[in-house]
Amino acid sequence: MIGRRDKIARYWFDEVPPLDFFQVVEGTVDFADLAVERGHAAASGTTYRYRMAAENAERQRMQRSAWQVVAASQIPVLMADGALLPGIPQGDETHQFLALEVQVNRGQGWSSSTTAHFSLLNGHTVAVDR
Repeated sequence: MIGRRDKIARYWFDEVPPLDFFQVVEGTVDFADLAVERGHAAASGTTYRYRMAAENAERQRMQRSAWQVVAASQIPVLMADGALLPGIPQGDETHQFLALEVQVNRGQGWSSSTTAHFSLLNGHTVAVDR
């Protein structure tokens, strides 16, 4: 049973990026890579790329930022004073959410995207799309 469970997990982790539990913690967006956490993929050799856009409640986005590549499941978003870092799309009165699109690469090319949506007012995660 364990072998079958692991085979199913590996299959789906290859089909849908297993990125979850997005949260803003001390100026960064932290997320879990379930494939790494559960031993189905190695942390070494795994990279993530992300881009962001301010969006409104209907998920209509302003211009996206450029792709950035990181080696850990932490993405810096806030300065010490709580302001968004330069290069992160600033919202306005109608675009009060931040869409964070993340892809994973384990040496075989970039995966499809997982997008987390955050409130710019309080930093809470409001949705995750896969």
